[in-house]
Amino acid sequence: MNATSPPPNDHRPWPDRDAQTAEQRQAELFAALLQTRELGRTVCNTVLAMLRNWAGDNRVKGIFSAILSWLVRLVFAPSFSRRAASVPAVLGEPMHARTAAAALPALGNGIIRAGQVLQKTAHGSDDAAGNADGRTSLDWGAAAELLSDCLREKNEKAGTDDEAAGRRQAVADVIARLDFGEIKEASDRLAAGAEDVAAMVNEELWRYPAKTICLAGVLPSGVNAAVRGLVKTLEPINQMAPDLIADVLLTLLREIDGEAVGRLVNEGLELLRKVETGQILIGELGKPQLPEDAGRLLEGVLDVIDFELLLKLKGLLGETREAVSLRLCSYMENHPELVKDMLAAPCRDKAAAVKQAVLRLDTIENTLDDGEIAGTIQQAMSALDAQETAEAVNRSLSLFNRVHDEHPGVVRDLFKQIAQSLDEYEAEQALDKLAEDAAAALKPLAPVLLPPVLQALADMLAESERRSGKTGEALENLRMALLPDKEVA
Repeated sequence: MNATSPPPNDHRPWPDRDAQTAEQRQAELFAALLQTRELGRTVCNTVLAMLRNWAGDNRVKGIFSAILSWLVRLVFAPSFSRRAASVPAVLGEPMHARTAAAALPALGNGIIRAGQVLQKTAHGSDDAAGNADGRTSLDWGAAAELLSDCLREKNEKAGTDDEAAGRRQAVADVIARLDFGEIKEASDRLAAGAEDVAAMVNEELWRYPAKTICLAGVLPSGVNAAVRGLVKTLEPINQMAPDLIADVLLTLLREIDGEAVGRLVNEGLELLRKVETGQILIGELGKPQLPEDAGRLLEGVLDVIDFELLLKLKGLLGETREAVSLRLCSYMENHPELVKDMLAAPCRDKAAAVKQAVLRLDTIENTLDDGEIAGTIQQAMSALDAQETAEAVNRSLSLFNRVHDEHPGVVRDLFKQIAQSLDEYEAEQALDKLAEDAAAALKPLAPVLLPPVLQALADMLAESERRSGKTGEALENLRMALLPDKEVA
């Protein structure tokens, strides 16, 4: 064997191959691909078929075709050998791999420019697409131009009968040929094996804890990237004039089809109504189906939940919320404007609630007459079950009594601790001022408020005295407490 020739089946490059031009390396790559089993046999059979079609019944052409066919078989004979390489094997050779990788951007640019030529030629444009400029990256500007041309063609055809018919035919072909049963079976199989797949992925992933930690570290980076991108997106918007920003947003709002939204709401309500009616019809008599299935689902969920862990977590979240509140209050101490807003917020909320109540009352008075208002209120109140309300009160009182019997001092101790913790001086001052202010404010209404209140109180005392002697005893104790220095008659 010659010392300068490489050993057989050795794919290592020649020493001087790096000095070859790009065209030569691409030619060698193409020649190697034509000798593979996949491409060589396909190209050979294609050329032989073309020669047979060219010769036809002509004897002269048949002779030339036979000679050329013999030469073609001779050229592509390596691809029919058992030792013929495959396309992955050829591309796996380092020099061929580098050549193919280097040719990919040029190939992509060629495809894009070919698409431009086809698009412009189809519309009779004289603007030439130009030759490839040997760029080492994809020409994204040309790709954007191609996309714009395609969209322009679609827009020109939009609304035509051909465009509508083509869309319908495409949808019909997809629906007719797509096997939805296979999709359902595949989705069921994926759902059944999702747990095993997740367990397998996590088992393999956690063999490399460092990689898992790095993967988790992608989340903060993604959040930071999204936040920074959003900041840079809002910065130029906030540099615009306020009226221009408002005009743009209001224009977008006006373009929303309110009627379409209303129809969507109607269809959704009708769907819910049919579901509600259907679940009553398919259920047993007096037992709708939806509560049964929802209750069964809820029971299945509750049976698995670890309530001890849930309650512990709830307590921990409460502690965390308290710590965050303390941190926030500590921060607000250095920002008086935030403290002022916190002080005024409850009053503003109450004021807004009062305004809403006034608006509702105005709407009722302006829309309905007295008879309609009374009838509506009567109908609404009739829906309240007085017996059930009384039963709820009775059970609450019974529960309180049982707790008091088990722990008689629990309520007394609570009120006692509250009373002992109150500042007597501050409480006295606050009650005096409150009583004085309330009396001064309500004094003009006293002739109106006191007579009916006192008359109702007198009637209640009389009825109580008639039915129970405890009322008289209580009134006597009250009189003695109010007039301790006077003798009882």
